[in-house]
Amino acid sequence: TVHIYNVHGAMVKTLFLSAGDHVEPLPSGVYLVRVGERVTKIVVK
Repeated sequence: TVHIYNVHGAMVKTLFLSAGDHVEPLPSGVYLVRVGERVTKIVVK
């Protein structure tokens, strides 16, 4: 399960992806992506 949050902490999307799947395009901005216990910051231009 993938959880995507904006920089304000609001959940933007929850996705159920398999290995190798891609996330649909997001609007420009900074996001935090959580997969399990791991959190990564991404920037969409």
